[in-house]
Amino acid sequence: MSDSEAPLVSSTSYPVLLGRNLGAGLLIVALFWVGMHNDQVFAVLTRAWQRIFLMFGLSTQAAGPQSGVSTLVTTRSLPAVFTYSLLYTAACLGVLYAALYDAARMRLVLQLYGAVFAACALLLLGAGC
Repeated sequence: MSDSEAPLVSSTSYPVLLGRNLGAGLLIVALFWVGMHNDQVFAVLTRAWQRIFLMFGLSTQAAGPQSGVSTLVTTRSLPAVFTYSLLYTAACLGVLYAALYDAARMRLVLQLYGAVFAACALLLLGAGC
């Protein structure tokens, strides 16, 4: 085999590849399930955040920011939306991590995700002006 030919088999061992593929498959199934049942997921997250706020005595303070949000944006609890978004994004990144075997590619994915989140934050901040 010459130096210019790349090996057909990755240097990663079979059990590692199997674990990555199984993990990616489970995350994909979870993402589809959450997408199909997001109303139930939001209900659970909303109840959890309400209990947390009640436990720390922050129920009235937590309702303040929600009252300033237009119903055209969301009718759901802001902490629940934020938690759902972070968990969903983390699961998507987990699938990409399992699919991309290269650290440089994953770094690029993280930079692109960061750019999208920064653009969204700028749009939200600009809309508040």
